[in-house]
Amino acid sequence: MKKILKNIFFAVSFITAKLASFFGYSFKRPVILLYHSVGENNSKYTVSEKNFVKQMEFLKRNKKVVSLEELVNLVASSQKTNNLVAITIDDGYLDTVDFVATKIKEFGFPPATVFLTTNLDQSEKLGGIKRPSEEQITRSYNEKSLVFEIHGQNHKPFREALLEGEDVLRSEILDCQNKIFQLTGHSSTFLAYPSGRESQEVRNFVNNLGIRVGFGNHYGTVSNLENIMSLPRVQVDRDTNFFLFKIRLTRAVDVAEKIKRFFKKYAKRR
Repeated sequence: MKKILKNIFFAVSFITAKLASFFGYSFKRPVILLYHSVGENNSKYTVSEKNFVKQMEFLKRNKKVVSLEELVNLVASSQKTNNLVAITIDDGYLDTVDFVATKIKEFGFPPATVFLTTNLDQSEKLGGIKRPSEEQITRSYNEKSLVFEIHGQNHKPFREALLEGEDVLRSEILDCQNKIFQLTGHSSTFLAYPSGRESQEVRNFVNNLGIRVGFGNHYGTVSNLENIMSLPRVQVDRDTNFFLFKIRLTRAVDVAEKIKRFFKKYAKRR
């Protein structure tokens, strides 16, 4: 029943966004997809290999898949970007450098962006899913299937790290950045907040370290009006059926978020 209601909710959001487009509301904007693991493990954030391939086939036919850097640059310069999609993967698992990297190349897509937690130990914090080796990370980067950006050395939420002290958060970010450079030679200036936990204080701190763009895990399409240190993404996980996947590539995802915020605000007033 919950899944049915979710489908209905997004269908209503889709229709609302479509109707609004007749009055000047842009129906399509760039989307940054957020994946975690692709495979057969039990994590709620995991997408099956079959569903991932089906989603990539849809993107190949209907969207222009670009690198995350290209999408950010085009949005910042206010160029036409309506049909663009960038693919990002958080944490960095063995399946990322194996299955996902292979499929990215097979579909002829530009490198997907992996926000990498550089402590590669397998841990319950990251779902107990197998992590890659340093050699596999280097290989996938050199094969131009993946590019790696900052997701913290230990996946410690940045708000908690900052409460422990500025040196703790600084180390969490810079140690990760340095490790990525060591493995790939790539100077990382993009960052995704571990567990999506951020604040204005954290964003300012990150920006002062020279990080160019920050990415959250809150839902939404992308425009040049967004906070460059907290760009929205659209998460794809086990509960994302193909119907929802397609709908969330439109402004329906923005309408849905506005509706949810309205009812949350209304509930607080009662």
